[in-house]
Amino acid sequence: YYQIYRDGSWIQRLFLHVGLGLFLSAIGTSWFIGPLPAPTCETAPTAQAQSCVLPLQDQALGIGTFGSWAISFAGMVEGINTFGLEQVVFWRHASRGLPTIPYFAAKVFLDLPLMVLASSLFYFGISFGYSSLGESDNFFGFIFFNYWVGYSMGYFLSVVIEPHARSLYAVIFAMMWVIVFSGGVVRLSEVEHEYSSALAWIWDISFTRYGIEAFYVNELDYYLDYMVGLGNALSILDYKRDNFPVDFGAMFGIGLMWQFLTFLLMKLLNRDKRK
Repeated sequence: YYQIYRDGSWIQRLFLHVGLGLFLSAIGTSWFIGPLPAPTCETAPTAQAQSCVLPLQDQALGIGTFGSWAISFAGMVEGINTFGLEQVVFWRHASRGLPTIPYFAAKVFLDLPLMVLASSLFYFGISFGYSSLGESDNFFGFIFFNYWVGYSMGYFLSVVIEPHARSLYAVIFAMMWVIVFSGGVVRLSEVEHEYSSALAWIWDISFTRYGIEAFYVNELDYYLDYMVGLGNALSILDYKRDNFPVDFGAMFGIGLMWQFLTFLLMKLLNRDKRK
């Protein structure tokens, strides 16, 4: 506890999350125009049929994708320092036969308040300009669980990547999950048809696949009750309206998976340095 919080440097880093939220708040809210009204569609030509069931302008998917990348990357940058600067301490614990699981769990537990503070400050910052029309608790859940997974992947990178290159690999790592395996570029309904079962499972462990779904459904939920046919926008992406517990639960589990891999690699790698 004293090692992390006594010097006060963590307070300075928290202001970066406020700034990140403020920058993203410039997105504003002018990003959604619903389908054409029913009277217009009754006489509209066949070429405009898609405009009768899908939004004319819908940037929610892009906003969720960019937000997921920015938040998870910020979490990775924080997470790479948790064990990246502590490997010698871990080796010392292991070489003396001291229990390493309590040490690892304590480090993660002490990061939890920082995750909550970072999420709260990001939420505070983005709320200045961006007004979510969905439930505020779901919006905050999207932010927090992206930080949770970002921290966890930062732990992993700090073990497998040399210190001078960790931040660069964090950018690449975050972009890989957000762009390739999010379900936005390659839609989830197309994954099984375009890729073999040997690769399709990667989308199942992609935190962005679940986080972006939660964000997108939360933003469109305001319109779904009175815009007829808008549910097509969800079905095309293979999203479900009431999937929030599944999405956030999956993100929590994915974070635990990266933490388990981190601990396993810390036990297996650099064994010669524990003598």
